[in-house]
Amino acid sequence: MAVNIERYLDAIRARESAYRTTAGAFIEFGLGHDNNVNGGLSKSDIPLPNFGPINIAEGGLRKRSDFRLNQSANDFDQGNHTASGGFSYLKEKNLFRATYSLNQLDLGNIRFRTISAASGEWTRQLDEMQAVSGSFQSSRLAYADNNRPRDSRVNALGLTYRKAMVGNLQPQLLIGGNIARENNLRGREDLGRESTGLRAAFSFTPYPKWAVSLGGAYQRSRHSEADALLSTVRRDQLRTADLTAIHSLRSNLSLRLEAAMIRNSSNLALYEFNRDVIAVKLRYDLK
Repeated sequence: MAVNIERYLDAIRARESAYRTTAGAFIEFGLGHDNNVNGGLSKSDIPLPNFGPINIAEGGLRKRSDFRLNQSANDFDQGNHTASGGFSYLKEKNLFRATYSLNQLDLGNIRFRTISAASGEWTRQLDEMQAVSGSFQSSRLAYADNNRPRDSRVNALGLTYRKAMVGNLQPQLLIGGNIARENNLRGREDLGRESTGLRAAFSFTPYPKWAVSLGGAYQRSRHSEADALLSTVRRDQLRTADLTAIHSLRSNLSLRLEAAMIRNSSNLALYEFNRDVIAVKLRYDLK
C-alpha cells in the first residue's frame, strides 16, 4: 500500500510540473569501475594511412581505474556540474517543453569543456498507453586551452515512441532515432561531422520499489573532411548496451546500479576503443 501511495504522489508531482513552476535538485554519491577511463586503444601496434604500422605511446593506451576519483589515473578525475531551467505548456494531449542548460566537465580539477544547450520538445499522448515525441536541440561546445580547435555547434533532431503495456511487471518500450550535425567553429572541417542514431529500451518493475531498464543504441558518424594528418575521412560506428536498476529506499532516496558496455569501431584504427563502466550510486532527491 505504501508503494502505491508513493507512486500516486509522484504522478501528482509530474502533472503539477506541467502547469505550475517547480524546482528540483539531487545529491548523489557513487563508486564504481571504468576499464577505459581515457578512451584509449587496447593494443599499441596499429596501422595508419600515410604512416603504416606505428607504435602508440603508453598515454594513448587504455587505463583502468576506479570511479570517479581515479586512484591510478588522477589526470582523469572527473567533475561534472550541470544547471538547467525551462518551462512547459500542456494543452489537451499535447505537452510542449523548452529547456536551457549549462554543463561543465572538469578533468583533473581543470575545466575541459563547457556545453550550453537550448532544446524544445513536443509530446503527443496518442492514448492511455502510447505517446510520441519530437525534439530539437542546439548546443555550443567550448573547450579549454589546447582543445579549443574542437569548439563546435551541434544541432540535433530526435523522434521517440513510447508504449506502456499491461502486466504485473508494468513493462514499457521505447524506440527512438536521431540525426545531428556538428559544425566546427575554428575552421577545422575535419573535426565536424554528421551522425544518425537509433536507440531501444525496455523497462519493467520486477518487485515493489524496484525498477529495471535495459537499453541498446547504435550511432554512425562521418566527418566532413579528411583527417589533416591521415588524409582519410573518418567514419565511426558506436554501439552501446546499458543496464540500470533502481531500488527506492524512501520516496526521495534511491540506490542505483548502472552498467554500460561501449564499443567504437572506425576506419581509422587510432579512434577505435572498447569501454566497460559499472557504478553503484546513492541518490537523494530534494523534492
